[in-house]
Amino acid sequence: MSARFSFATRPAQPLSRADGNHESIFSSQLFDYNGTTCTVPAGTDSEGNVIAPEVSGNCPDILAHNRSGLLSYDVTSLGKLYAAYTMPFSWVNLTAAPSFTFSSGLPYQAQQVFNINGDADVYYYTRKGSSRLPNWYTVNFALQ
Repeated sequence: MSARFSFATRPAQPLSRADGNHESIFSSQLFDYNGTTCTVPAGTDSEGNVIAPEVSGNCPDILAHNRSGLLSYDVTSLGKLYAAYTMPFSWVNLTAAPSFTFSSGLPYQAQQVFNINGDADVYYYTRKGSSRLPNWYTVNFALQ
């Protein structure tokens, strides 16, 4: 009986950025409210504290504010480490395979839903993708 061991890494440093307004959240609405004044209510946290001021202005300007930036699926670092150990028995091969995956957090921004003439729209208080969620990792184990 002879055991086999294999080990591999798969680091990745993406050379591109998901940047722009690919999601086109507002593009069809820019001229729907031309000449209309929009007011975005002050943003509050769960305890009622004001965390963002009330904003008022021309609707196309309000809808276009901070819309370009990092997209919600931009990943700056990604890596995977995995190994496998196979132990052959007379009646079966038993393989144990742990793996570890690391990824940088995804971007987000401070935003609030508001209404224009009964339509729900989103106002971005900060530039799109200006904040990033924490990095994450997973550890998995397979036994076959």
